[in-house]
Amino acid sequence: MPRFYKREIKEWATTIPIKDLLDSLGESYIKSGKEWRWNRHDSVTFKNNLWFQHSTQKGGNSVSLLTTFFDREYDEAIEYLLREFKGKQFENTETNYEANTEVFEVPESADNCRKVFAYLIKSRYIAPEVIGAFVRKKLIYQSKHFGNVVFVGHNEDVQVVFAHERGTTPLKNGNTFKKTVYGSDFEHGFRWDGTDDTLIVFE
Repeated sequence: MPRFYKREIKEWATTIPIKDLLDSLGESYIKSGKEWRWNRHDSVTFKNNLWFQHSTQKGGNSVSLLTTFFDREYDEAIEYLLREFKGKQFENTETNYEANTEVFEVPESADNCRKVFAYLIKSRYIAPEVIGAFVRKKLIYQSKHFGNVVFVGHNEDVQVVFAHERGTTPLKNGNTFKKTVYGSDFEHGFRWDGTDDTLIVFE
């Protein structure tokens, strides 16, 4: 049965910083300009007590983050926040936040794809012929400054409207760099357009 909370409790719950909430959930994040970016959902950035998801153009506060991404009912979210943060007061909260909407700009291309081939063959075990086909169709390439693999998506006019970078070498903490470029159109993601009526989806 749903519980009823006083208005003061509901308002207090929305002031809890997203950073503190993610810490309590064991989640990780990285600094991204004046904001923070959630590692598990890398299209989500947050600032103080509000978050914004670039892929859906939707956002909210600490309560809605729990209901949206952790499958909790509203009263369950409030109960969790009370259990973790009861008695704490938070300052400098945001009342309106929409993440920076930078102009979509793909990373500059290197003059070769040596790191891309090495990474995809040795680490991902993809056949060179397959990689070569994607390179020739300009669906993947190597970024100039960091040597990342860049996966791109085109719209109906064959314009690049989506780009996702993945590092070709591990970071110091053992993880791999991953980033979807700001402004990417998720309706036209990285894909191979086949010639039959079979749709094949890969992780």
